[in-house]
Amino acid sequence: MVLLPGHPQHADDKFTIRTRSGKNIPCENTLSSSPQIMQIHAQLLMRERGGLVLRSVDGYPYNCVGMIFASRRSWIEIDHIYELLESDGFVNIQRNDVMPGDVVLYLKDGQPTHVALVVAVQTLGRERSIQVISKWGKDPEFIHFAENVPESLGMPVQFYTDRKIHEHVSI
Repeated sequence: MVLLPGHPQHADDKFTIRTRSGKNIPCENTLSSSPQIMQIHAQLLMRERGGLVLRSVDGYPYNCVGMIFASRRSWIEIDHIYELLESDGFVNIQRNDVMPGDVVLYLKDGQPTHVALVVAVQTLGRERSIQVISKWGKDPEFIHFAENVPESLGMPVQFYTDRKIHEHVSI
């Protein structure tokens, strides 16, 4: 079913995804903005914030959680982030251990507000810069430094990985 702007959301727009461990997580296909409106808003955000690289403008309805955990196919409320992380085998790591493919969780006032996928890590001296790809609600996807997000999304506080270390792999 394709949802068009202005049409009411129907009950059958809700469904679940299954985590690696078999837990069902509710998702939905909410109404999204038109790509033209998203493009204009992206240009405004890039002018306002600086340091943003526009990755994708897609009218399909997904958010940051759906981008990472549902392959850009659904909107998943951030309230389910800890269930997803645990059920998919993610473990908390230190900022210094972050690698591309890991996940950054943003908190504001102790509550999860946003999640992003690490795409690059650079270390200059003692400073470590983390670049992420993220989607801010209904806005387009951006590549940016982890700290360069709207204030409403809080700060990058927790870091997670689903990397597995196997005994038979030698370094």
